[in-house]
Amino acid sequence: MTLRFIKWTTIIVPAVFLTVFVSIPHFFFPAFLLQSVPGFFLVLVPALAATFVFSQVVFHFIAQAEEKVSRRHQELLTLNTVAAAASQPLKLEQLLGIALDNTVESLGITGGVVCILDEDRQELLHVACKSIPEHLLGPLRKVKLDQDPVAAQVVATGEPVYLHDMINDPRLSEPARQSGFRSALSLPLSSEGKVKGIMALVSRTVMTFEPSQVEFLLTLGSQLAVAIEKSQLQEKVREMAIMEERERIAREMHDGMGQVLGFVNTKSLTVKRLLDLGRVEEAQGEVAELEKAAREVYADVREGVLALRHPMTSGRDWVENLKRYIGQLNDLNTFRTEMTISGPVQSITLPQEVELQLIRIVQEALANVRKHAHASQARLDLSQVDGHLQVSIEDDGRGFDPAALSRGSHPRFGIQIMRERAESAGAQFELDSTVDQGTRISFTLPLPGAEG
Repeated sequence: MTLRFIKWTTIIVPAVFLTVFVSIPHFFFPAFLLQSVPGFFLVLVPALAATFVFSQVVFHFIAQAEEKVSRRHQELLTLNTVAAAASQPLKLEQLLGIALDNTVESLGITGGVVCILDEDRQELLHVACKSIPEHLLGPLRKVKLDQDPVAAQVVATGEPVYLHDMINDPRLSEPARQSGFRSALSLPLSSEGKVKGIMALVSRTVMTFEPSQVEFLLTLGSQLAVAIEKSQLQEKVREMAIMEERERIAREMHDGMGQVLGFVNTKSLTVKRLLDLGRVEEAQGEVAELEKAAREVYADVREGVLALRHPMTSGRDWVENLKRYIGQLNDLNTFRTEMTISGPVQSITLPQEVELQLIRIVQEALANVRKHAHASQARLDLSQVDGHLQVSIEDDGRGFDPAALSRGSHPRFGIQIMRERAESAGAQFELDSTVDQGTRISFTLPLPGAEG
């Protein structure tokens, strides 16, 4: 019943009633009766009774309208709460749990579960629940579709399935029929026609749903399906990033340490040949170079282990992570690295993939300082300028001419790796080095919302 209908009812019905009420006595009652006390009550009592009945009917309509408005408000509040939660860096399990809790509360039912569909394995994985006994929840943690006719129907048709009488429904398992729940509704979480999961709602009483409520549940299901799809896409991106990082590390080890180990092998053969010829002093010189190479490899391994152990986070802890890394690196290196921060850098939130590339660039740059610069000091600067995060690593070493580097040499190889990492993070990489005047490497990353 709409408010507009109630409005016109309260205008038209009283007008019609008053017309009839005034007309009937004049046409059907004798004049002497109208002027007597019994005649007065004969007219008054029906009028009061009709007024009371009319008011009760109107109040009933108003109560129904208020209930619908309140329910619609609660539904919109649920959708808004879920949308707000989806914009936060929450785990998918947390988001689905929030959605389920709000849905159960808004509908006034007992509880429910949310499952994600694994299309490859054709099974449902439980990720959130509310007020479901553990003896029922256990078997629901992973269910094959061919073992659950109701879920299979929802996935196949993309339409809700309402169970009016769970106790006598042959499609349900024996524990489900004896669970104490009377009715249930299984609805699809679908996006663009693809079912991504199922939300099953249960009640210990008979549930009834108006078309508007079913529409609300399907809208919520679409919202959750988009969140599931987004989470699955992010997981694939992370997996690809991990594979790419592994390939990059393998390439670094092959091209970097591989050259050193090739050098060690060549020198070992040279030492053997010199010893066979009795040229001991020359052999000792070659051994000294081998010792130097071994120390470099040992330093590389220590740096590599420290870099791989360095924790990756998603958020604002990346600056503290860098501080800890620099502190640990200073305990290993013969030169000291200072870290300076300008502007509100610590308030910047970086995606985990970007943080990884940034830290790997810093690690590679400082490794090059140790290997090639012969520096006594290095400086790591972090600043925020014009909507950009700027990271620079500068040393006071011997520098070099970038144009004169031979293909495959260690500095050039490391520079190429850093450039690739910067590009993968969406940043601009710059190198500035002059012989005997040190080297400066910079990494400029546009921040969200920055213009240009």
